[in-house]
Amino acid sequence: MRGIIFSVFAILIVGTTTAAEECADRPDGRMSVFISDLHLGVGHQQKGGDVLEDFHWSRALKRFLDRIDEIGRGRTDLVILGDMLELWQHPTEACAGSGPDWGCDLDEIGRIASAVATEHKDDLAEIGRFANRGENKVHLVPGNHDAALLLPSVAKTVLDKTAAADGHLVIDADGIWHSADCRVVAEHGHQMDEVNSFRDWPYDILDTSRRYLYRPWGELFVQDLYNATEATYPNIDNIVPDGDAVDYYANSLPIGGTIADIARFVFFNVAHASVRQKIALGATGEPEWDVPVARTLGHKLFAAALLPSDPWRTRVTSQAELRDALDTLARDGVKVPDERVRALCDQIERVRSSDAVATDGLENVRCNRTLGAYKVKKWLGEYRLVRGRLVTLRQTYSPISVYVYAHTHHARAESSVDVNASTRVAVFNSGAFQRLTDLPTLEQLGAEDNKTGLDVLKVPLTKLPRCYGAVIVEPGQDGTPEGRLRFWYMDETDQDGALLPEDDARCAMIRYARDRW
Repeated sequence: MRGIIFSVFAILIVGTTTAAEECADRPDGRMSVFISDLHLGVGHQQKGGDVLEDFHWSRALKRFLDRIDEIGRGRTDLVILGDMLELWQHPTEACAGSGPDWGCDLDEIGRIASAVATEHKDDLAEIGRFANRGENKVHLVPGNHDAALLLPSVAKTVLDKTAAADGHLVIDADGIWHSADCRVVAEHGHQMDEVNSFRDWPYDILDTSRRYLYRPWGELFVQDLYNATEATYPNIDNIVPDGDAVDYYANSLPIGGTIADIARFVFFNVAHASVRQKIALGATGEPEWDVPVARTLGHKLFAAALLPSDPWRTRVTSQAELRDALDTLARDGVKVPDERVRALCDQIERVRSSDAVATDGLENVRCNRTLGAYKVKKWLGEYRLVRGRLVTLRQTYSPISVYVYAHTHHARAESSVDVNASTRVAVFNSGAFQRLTDLPTLEQLGAEDNKTGLDVLKVPLTKLPRCYGAVIVEPGQDGTPEGRLRFWYMDETDQDGALLPEDDARCAMIRYARDRW
């Protein structure tokens, strides 16, 4: 597999040297800018095209690129950190695939990529124009929605539309970008999310004998949920955290398929759960959960991590087949790795430590052999996953001091993660170059148009906050990289925009405002 796809692609796109060979002793003095999740799709509704199109912000993108070119004085690395393209929502192509794990074939994904590149030729040309200015360089890091960029034919379709000069725009075929000195490392981040991960990223994306692309279960979920509802509820995928949108829609959610599919949806729902109640802070240390004991909880491991008011908590405990499927899933160390089990245990304690009242028999669920309660101080679930990923990355990029990821659409200002006793890494999330909102803000916008309930999901995208996330990293006086979260603030009718600080109230609803690690 690697010889067929990866080696050929590496020669064509990024060369064959290893990260260790590329790491320099000193920083190169360049500014790095990270954006992500543009989700350029197959057409704009206002053009009579596809109602699933997410990207309507071409003018904002153009002026943003102009501004960072000015700031970087023509020596900027623009890293588009995954999901630049939306290749999952493609109503014109059946992509019936072969079973649940294999989706589009090479011909189908080629047609999808061609349609997206044609529809967004102007946006891709703007990216190419930025790349061609001075010593700028653009890096495309594949994400889960545009993993097909790893295929030479798809890459060529996109690169041709940019008209970028040789060497000025590259696709990072190993799924990771790093600075010249390896102090800054960035990736899309979907491999920390089991329902959207690939088995051997970035190599094993294609069944070469049958020419099918690997399809994470999250792709099926997006197609089942968003494809069926986005035409009616255009904001269903513009809410952060994304689990909140699913919860909001849960009472009428048309989850179909097998019991195994429903079990994986419950896992998705729990893994993206958000508990807003204040937590009574107690012990400052993190609990060390007994993972084997936690796995024996079976379906209770998932159900107890949901708020008592969540309808899926009742469904899990009341349906025998679903309980059995989740019991099996809890024992699966591949689909639910140990770090995710620990994150679920953290979530259980967060629910227990909140104001939620449970009387359904799950209130005494524990992830250890003792009944001693823990008060979880940190947002440990995601912290654990990021730290585990950093332990792995440091084996290749030992100088790493700044890590940027995306995928969640939820921008994160600088947070410190202690990889070990002597290594601390500054972590950022670039959010998304999209208009996003949280539920309270969306409900407020809906009230202005007398919309309540599910109708708030019909609020026009143009009414959402005009904020687009970006992380900017520059070398400090001693060469140490210094990062900051910023928001490009601009309406499509404005002549220009502004880079806002991460705590500006106009964009605060789309970042982890009070939740630094």
